[in-house]
Amino acid sequence: IAFVFGGDGTILSASRKLNGKQIPLIGVHLGKFGFLAELTSQEISDSLEKIFTGKYTVSQRMLLSCKIIRSKKIINKTLGLNDAVISRTSLSRLISIKLYVNEKTVATYSSDGLIVSTPAGSTAHSLSAGGPIVTPDMEAFIITPICPHTLSNRPLVVSGDSKIEMEQISESKGVGLTVDGQIYFDVKVGDRIVIEKAEKKLQLIDIQT
Repeated sequence: IAFVFGGDGTILSASRKLNGKQIPLIGVHLGKFGFLAELTSQEISDSLEKIFTGKYTVSQRMLLSCKIIRSKKIINKTLGLNDAVISRTSLSRLISIKLYVNEKTVATYSSDGLIVSTPAGSTAHSLSAGGPIVTPDMEAFIITPICPHTLSNRPLVVSGDSKIEMEQISESKGVGLTVDGQIYFDVKVGDRIVIEKAEKKLQLIDIQT
């Protein structure tokens, strides 16, 4: 079991570092935001006793795999627990993003950006942009535009088995991809961001009450 001390940001970072090891994680909330953390520092002693006597369960959280493709080559690949966000990085014009689901065109968004989140991330950036809350036991992606410049663009919920692609088609400078609010890449016109469900899931400890 891995104990992670901090806020949600620390847990997001640890989830990437633990990828593939399938080590159950338990968060101890010491930061500003603790939606993912199971414990407070005052609860550690009692919780350790429950863990040592097997009074806990392991729940799973869907992870996303995110790739940036430029000129038909993968130039970067990373994992995320919460979301992948393509957005403008400065006070520039609206950006245009073409969305594909399972290689079919869905829409072209003129907006400040586009969020693709997991159920765990539905209470993070997606929620503040008007997206729905999805229970963490579901396997789904939530696609939420950021300040879309039309009344017809609304959040979408698609199957977790979907292949989602976002193509940056505007000439605007200062556009980037951010994963979990921690990993950043510059995005150029013509780049494609491909998002799919990761092969493995994050294992989280739930203490029995």
